[in-house]
Amino acid sequence: MTGAAVVTITASGPATLQQITQTGSGISPNSLVPAASQQGPAYNVRNYGAVGDAKSSRNCATTNAGSTITSIDNPWVAGDIGKKLQAVGNATSSFVGNEVTITVFNSAGSISVTPSVANKSATGTCVWYTQQEQTAMLAAYTAANLRRV
Repeated sequence: MTGAAVVTITASGPATLQQITQTGSGISPNSLVPAASQQGPAYNVRNYGAVGDAKSSRNCATTNAGSTITSIDNPWVAGDIGKKLQAVGNATSSFVGNEVTITVFNSAGSISVTPSVANKSATGTCVWYTQQEQTAMLAAYTAANLRRV
């Protein structure tokens, strides 16, 4: 992806929450949302603590053998060490919804996690990220709703 992408979440009423992410040099957390992208007052969720770096693969697989997760997409990089990972969507085991931490980058198609995913064999979608964003999104949403009054 090049350039900027805007993710918009609309609150009830005219206020709009927006987050800008950009590859390459990054973006200042206090950056303004481009005027052409705004629909009413704009709130950059990065100003409220969001990181916005989640990535996903639909081809994550675990086995009963240990702590390794693989993907035929080769989606991982060494910089993913320390990020949180969850199986979501169509994954088929008790691993779904359990958050683990990426501890070892084995290759672009293989990582190791803690705690172990042994005995939780699954294939499906997984998402990895620095932090969950609910708190930041809720704070921006609340600020947008307060402005409506």
